[in-house]
Amino acid sequence: MSETGIYFNHKDNPANVSPKSSFKRTFDASKGEQPMFRYYFPVFIAVFSNILYDISAKSIPSDLHAMGLLVITYITSAVCSLILFFITADEKNLFKELKKVNWAVFVLALGCTGIDLGYIFLFRAGWQISLGSLVCNIGLAISMIIVGVLFYKEKITLSHIIGISLCLGGFVLINS
Repeated sequence: MSETGIYFNHKDNPANVSPKSSFKRTFDASKGEQPMFRYYFPVFIAVFSNILYDISAKSIPSDLHAMGLLVITYITSAVCSLILFFITADEKNLFKELKKVNWAVFVLALGCTGIDLGYIFLFRAGWQISLGSLVCNIGLAISMIIVGVLFYKEKITLSHIIGISLCLGGFVLINS
């Protein structure tokens, strides 16, 4: 765990089983733990980063080749990640981390490439910044509920069904 209370290593996180089920019992206020910060700070990072992402993706010169753009982006990202690794890791041995890599790391890289390429093409096709990301996230939200139910045995509730219905309704309204 870093000094901020954010877990950079999944196995160190006492709440890694399920945030909803273990959240209250895994944080001890008498030890100065700040559960709300640890729970919501990653959301802030994701939202803030998506804002930067969408603004920059919309602002990329149209004559810059998409694949060249991704190479430059990923080199920059690799440098940032390397710096953050050495700032946050207790044991600063990147080669030791390489031994822990499995198939999911490579599939994540494919997913990142697809997301980035999709957004580049989305904005180059003329989507408004306010709508393109929203439409993609509606599709993602609905898809992840289905994935959660089918592959992770998550339960679908009435509120999920209502949320899916609202997402689909919003999707239809946005695209009409």
